[in-house]
Amino acid sequence: MRNTKIFLLDEITSNIDGLTERNIVQTVFRLSQNHTVIMATHRATTIMQIPRIIVICDVKNVAEGTHEKLLNECMTYKELFEKNRQQLVC
Repeated sequence: MRNTKIFLLDEITSNIDGLTERNIVQTVFRLSQNHTVIMATHRATTIMQIPRIIVICDVKNVAEGTHEKLLNECMTYKELFEKNRQQLVC
């Protein structure tokens, strides 16, 4: 990764196994301390590792917070997360 102020990462964990996903996300967080990271993802397992989540729906910022906060306070996030999690189980 280059030394830049902002990292823009789009679906970096798609089509990989869980262990590799976890290693990639942890490495990104470790290497990007003191930088801004914008990560677009639909994977529930990736989302759960992110410390600050911004939910965007129809080009609008719907809510932001931690995974736990959004599960409790944002119906849009909860519905998207549950739908994604069910796909992992099936």
